[in-house]
Amino acid sequence: MKRFYKKYSKHFYRILLFIAAAGLVLYLIPRKGIFRYEYSHGKPWHHETLIAPYDFPVYKSQTELKAEKELILQNFKPYFIVDESIKQEIISDFQSDINNNRSALAKKFPFIEDILSGTHTTLIKGIESKTTELLMQIYRFGLIAMPEEIPDIHTFSVIMAVKNNFAEPYETESIYTYQSAYRFVSQELNAFISKSVQNKKDVIDDLINEMGLNKYLKADFEYDEERTEYEKQKILKNMSLTSGVVISGQRIIDTGEIINEETAKILDSLKNAHEANLGKGRSSTFILLGQGLLVAILFLSLYLFLYFIRNQVYNNFSAVLFLLLIAIFMVIMARLSQTPSAISLYIIPFAILPILVRVFLDSRLSFFFTL
Repeated sequence: MKRFYKKYSKHFYRILLFIAAAGLVLYLIPRKGIFRYEYSHGKPWHHETLIAPYDFPVYKSQTELKAEKELILQNFKPYFIVDESIKQEIISDFQSDINNNRSALAKKFPFIEDILSGTHTTLIKGIESKTTELLMQIYRFGLIAMPEEIPDIHTFSVIMAVKNNFAEPYETESIYTYQSAYRFVSQELNAFISKSVQNKKDVIDDLINEMGLNKYLKADFEYDEERTEYEKQKILKNMSLTSGVVISGQRIIDTGEIINEETAKILDSLKNAHEANLGKGRSSTFILLGQGLLVAILFLSLYLFLYFIRNQVYNNFSAVLFLLLIAIFMVIMARLSQTPSAISLYIIPFAILPILVRVFLDSRLSFFFTL
């Protein structure tokens, strides 16, 4: 057993090394089909008249997709949940608070117990009625809580108001924010009180501040971030990536014709469809089998050449490893050249292979290895 191992272990390790190298090269070889036409936007078409070989969609350019996405987002309506119970809650709280604090307010502002002219009602009751009326008007149109994502609600002419899980368009022209609602209530209340109290502007302002009107301004329109993002992504996901279709047999471009933007888009779409079709189903299997057969023949030829003709190199494990590493390194470099923003294929030093082999081994091996 030891004699058998000693006799054949050298061959076993080298065969294993060649199989590993062939497998790695096969893995690195790209499977995508290659479009055989070369073209540039704005340049003449140098090939024969191109006829569509099959039906394929025409994909929109990145510029078109970006513009369409911006238009969709510009017209998108954010979603707000409407809480219809807030109006009654706020008005009830206000009426309860002003009645409970009536005595304290009367001590600071005695004039609120005066009778309004032409009525049997005190000023404080008039203030209560007027404020209730103003709050009712605010909540009739809605009070909105502004999220950080939307600094100004009036940039949207319409929003989606969600009531009982049902969304409907809602115009924002008359909707209130905290600032506009407080300004509206304070100004209207100031004008109402000024009719009964003359020359006491500072006092009226103090009274309104004492009433703490901001406590009774609670948004009934709350921004629904989760629903808004879901609907936004749903619309963007349904955005069409194509702008038409080319029918089989349709003329695409004639020889010498200038490649304009629309023609370039069709050619790009044909290229993508061609490469995708070659990478699917049986085509992909045949490509893999062909590549595997070619790689196997190349590595088998190198192995047999070393075994029968350059036996001294074959017996040197380091030399065999050196040859295989050079081959794998060049395949890796060629593969990297096909990735975007990578090195150019034209600067890969393929010609240095025979030089390296010639320097470290011999010229005949260098010639065979390069082939």
